[in-house]
Amino acid sequence: MASDVCPFCDTTVTTTHMLLHCPSVQPAWDLLQPLHPNPAACESITELWDQQRNDKVRSTVLIAILWNLWKWRNALVFHGDHEGLHRAIQHSANDLRLWTSRCSATSPRNLLTDWAVMLSHLAMGL
Repeated sequence: MASDVCPFCDTTVTTTHMLLHCPSVQPAWDLLQPLHPNPAACESITELWDQQRNDKVRSTVLIAILWNLWKWRNALVFHGDHEGLHRAIQHSANDLRLWTSRCSATSPRNLLTDWAVMLSHLAMGL
């Protein structure tokens, strides 16, 4: 598969396309309205990130999701793995659970745990 073609929709791929605009990721973003009302309207990852920058919990959740969407795409491109989108979101939830151990403050730790639970439930709906 050519590296400049999206493996999901055969569009010319960019990072922004793969993580925000590709129809293959839209079901996840549609379910994640509390994180961002409309990621597809963002012109870049930077624009999406700037809106979360001052909220460490939300930016951590965003990192987990973007990282796992990227790994999901790479698993298909480089290994031919055809896992569903739900697996990428479930992996995001699993990462958040692991990362909670790095929080010394109770409130952010509890919020990350809540996000992990929510992502696990949302993953079942994808």
